Amino acid sequence: MLPALKVKTTLPIIDVKADTIIFREGGEDRRMFLVLEGSVKIYTGQDEKEVEVSVIHKYEFFGETEMYVKKSRSASAKTAMDTKLVVIRNPQELEKFATHNPWLSGKMMATMGERLAITNDLLARKIASTLAPAPVVETVTNVHGTDNAIRKVVRH
Repeated sequence: MLPALKVKTTLPIIDVKADTIIFREGGEDRRMFLVLEGSVKIYTGQDEKEVEVSVIHKYEFFGETEMYVKKSRSASAKTAMDTKLVVIRNPQELEKFATHNPWLSGKMMATMGERLAITNDLLARKIASTLAPAPVVETVTNVHGTDNAIRKVVRH
């Protein structure tokens, strides 16, 4: 965790009560957020069948992918406790925020690298678990056409 930092910003800072949904899976919201206090649960699925993906803590960010990739939200975000968030609405605001808070750029690169590595590992495991070993098929042929001939076995 980073030492106590002073966050410099003119961007909106919002106070969000515990168990408040910030965005829903499938939504079109393009904002990203930085946690100043509290924590946020990232999850997939419906309320009664939530699968926790991660928990975002102080000075960590979430929602960045949809700011740059025009697709719907891949997960939902909900506060795990009373939380204070910086709201970053577009890439220009992020660039300005990072200029005033240079520690953020390095942290973002490290975090995004970690997230990508985890995703790649999960994807590799999923692919490996769905691939059944190919069946071995043997074709036996008589090389000389007689019962006493040499047999040739070809595995496919």
